[in-house]
Amino acid sequence: MTASTDPPDHAETSVDPGAGSPDALPGADTVQGERPEVLELDEAGVDALLLAERERVVVLYLRGPRCPNCEIFARFLPGILDELRGVPCVLAKCDVYAEPSLARRHGVHGIPHFIVYRSGKKLGRMSEFRGSEYFVGVVRDAAEGRLG
Repeated sequence: MTASTDPPDHAETSVDPGAGSPDALPGADTVQGERPEVLELDEAGVDALLLAERERVVVLYLRGPRCPNCEIFARFLPGILDELRGVPCVLAKCDVYAEPSLARRHGVHGIPHFIVYRSGKKLGRMSEFRGSEYFVGVVRDAAEGRLG
């Protein structure tokens, strides 16, 4: 898999003056702003977040321990969070083995599984991780009102 260094046409990026910091990826520009928050939640926490959050896109990340594909996504997550700097979103992680009724409610049959919400409304789902560029594009589109 190759990663593109060109941002999608719809992305507005600027160079972060701190790009030389140890937190920056070598050779990559970063978008200014805060990295999205990542929350580890149980089913009640997910429900509360979806009811309360009106400012940011919520990406519900349904995962499990010892899941090889979840581990692949986890390796990409730091770079994804860097690419989503300044995008009003939050990633809500939930272990579907600990919370099986949440998986049933959302019709999840495989993990990782991502469900995208804005203002409590489900905009769509990604039933697999298709790479950083695709994932970031979906979240940006949701934040900019191009989904749903």
